Amino acid sequence: GRAKVVLDVMYSDAFLKKTVGYFQFVPKGNKACVLSLETKVEFGWFFNIFITQVSYRYIMEWRFRKMMQNIHIEAEKRAKLVNR
Repeated sequence: GRAKVVLDVMYSDAFLKKTVGYFQFVPKGNKACVLSLETKVEFGWFFNIFITQVSYRYIMEWRFRKMMQNIHIEAEKRAKLVNR
């Protein structure tokens, strides 16, 4: 299935104006799934001037890897609780 997640920014500043994320979970067999995340981010003037595309890509990939690690850890915890 597909779930749309909209993140509204409480206030715009020099860093961030707007963010929208699209998560998609696709079941693959009995115990696996594929997760994809597409984000659209509109930055403020500070980010546009001082952050390069290479830096942005590194930051976002690092954040996505950490998020996936956290999801994995939480899923393992919940699986152990269910299988008791």
